[in-house]
Amino acid sequence: MKDPNIIAIQRTGRDEWTGCVAVLSNLDEEGEIQVEVGKERAGQVWQEVTGSGFEDVIIDEGGIGNFKVEAEKISVWIRKN
Repeated sequence: MKDPNIIAIQRTGRDEWTGCVAVLSNLDEEGEIQVEVGKERAGQVWQEVTGSGFEDVIIDEGGIGNFKVEAEKISVWIRKN
């Protein structure tokens, strides 16, 4: 079951280098959400860019990544160059 206190918003972008995932939480502890970003992105490495210090996410063969967010914060994830 998905946690109702964490949501993700995906911007697909124009090509394989654009797009992002924003994760918002109102939990009082760190959380995580699975987001399907597309099978064409399998193997890509995504990084969090707001300074949370989370480890990079590798998109699996099904096009899914597990994106983390700090308690009561927002995290923004983009493809790592």
